[in-house]
Amino acid sequence: KIRQEITEAQLVPTFEAQAERFARVRISRIALANQKDAEELYRRLTEENLSFEEAAKTYSHDSHARTTGGMIGVLRRCDFTPDVGPAVFGTPVDGITPPLQSQHIFLLFKVHEFLSPVLD
Repeated sequence: KIRQEITEAQLVPTFEAQAERFARVRISRIALANQKDAEELYRRLTEENLSFEEAAKTYSHDSHARTTGGMIGVLRRCDFTPDVGPAVFGTPVDGITPPLQSQHIFLLFKVHEFLSPVLD
């Protein structure tokens, strides 16, 4: 087998050219079974100032989200599906995405902060 090594001199320009794909965001998530519930919860979160953390603990269908108050942590743009990523990265800090359908569930995301891409 031939072993190919990639030097830092080769890697850095490639990373810099694709840095947008590796932009990062710290987020929380709530997963709901249907669009009606997702829309109603979105309304309550945005109009009634319902706490996202408490809503995740109470309403999310994701058991992990219920125990963490929805906190997912840090994800890169390339970790999202093409239909979800732009909505998340287009939401301002402390903002909440409208309901997004992913497979058979509806998701609400809260954006906590945007982070620069890192080459690790």
